[in-house]
Amino acid sequence: MKVMPVLQRAAAALATLGMLLPSTVLAAPGNVPRARTSDMVDIALHEGGVLQGRVTDSSGQPQAGVPVRVLQGESAVANTSTDHQGNFRVAGLRGGVYRISTWTASDAYRLWMPRTAPPSAESMVVLTSGSDVARGQDGRFMNFITNPWVLGGIVAAAIAIPLALDDDDAS
Repeated sequence: MKVMPVLQRAAAALATLGMLLPSTVLAAPGNVPRARTSDMVDIALHEGGVLQGRVTDSSGQPQAGVPVRVLQGESAVANTSTDHQGNFRVAGLRGGVYRISTWTASDAYRLWMPRTAPPSAESMVVLTSGSDVARGQDGRFMNFITNPWVLGGIVAAAIAIPLALDDDDAS
């Protein structure tokens, strides 16, 4: 048995695995970067858990009849539409983190019950609809690629394909 080809294949497999795993998987627990929460906008709810907002286009003009969806996690908790002045209103919400989205805009907000919001909290949500911003950080690809079965298949392919293509005859 030749030791060098086995070591080369093992090194190639480890290098492939290292490139495929996200750096946070390989990092020590204390060195894993944490998500920044400073980008989250604080919104003060009005009495009765009422969220007020406005949808505008990229030039600041109000957008009428735009569907607005309020999500908490993956669950939709409210659906509404903007009025003729681009305003919307959702009642009965509680404090927490929500995603508020239209067809072309979506942002996360931390909603606070009345009289509990920090002084820097805004009184209403303003979504800019139709902006030329492409958002690609939805995380679905990373959820797929970090699945243990997918990783195992990739590693197995990284080992099996070079072995299958190896045309060195043992005879």
